Amino acid sequence: MKLYVITSVEEMKLFFVDVIIVYKCLLHPDDFFADMVNEQGGPTFERGLASYLDGVMTACFVYCDTHDLDIYEIAIEIQVREYKKLGLLPKDLGTDGED
Repeated sequence: MKLYVITSVEEMKLFFVDVIIVYKCLLHPDDFFADMVNEQGGPTFERGLASYLDGVMTACFVYCDTHDLDIYEIAIEIQVREYKKLGLLPKDLGTDGED
């Protein structure tokens, strides 16, 4: 299990990228990893990992609250960027046709 220590915006962004790429999940800061289900309707994560990832997300909220940052803006920035890379969103989304 990868160790995440959220002490900067960059560390938070790296965690968000891992949620999308490594764990293959939709990213929304309000969602609990423990509540995510797979295609068969079972839990996506084993209990220990889900609890750990939920704790990391809580650390992201604490960091943002402490530094007057908007976790949702940071999350959507990463989500749009990564989805463009994966071809799930048009590359020119939000750029007036230029990217």
